[in-house]
Amino acid sequence: RRSAVNAALDIVRARREAPGVDLERMASPGPDPELGDLQKHLRLALGTLPVRSAEVFILRHFEGHKNPEIAKILGISQLVVAVTLHRARKALQKELIRLGVKR
Repeated sequence: RRSAVNAALDIVRARREAPGVDLERMASPGPDPELGDLQKHLRLALGTLPVRSAEVFILRHFEGHKNPEIAKILGISQLVVAVTLHRARKALQKELIRLGVKR
């Protein structure tokens, strides 16, 4: 039991220390002079996502819809929206890191 707890703690610590990109801030609507190039990179990275994932991410972060609204708009369940959004964020973070974008 103790080794399972330690393994879980290792995973949490690794996530905290892993390099990442603040997608919430980058996806904020409107131009932000401080984020100019970062937002351009985010838009490029969005082009690498599957269409459904990009739609969900844009509806959530650029247009400000909540998950239930997105589910209704796209005709899918809220669970699918949540999972798609999670996977889209992970894929975008990997792509942005690959592009050399830093926090």
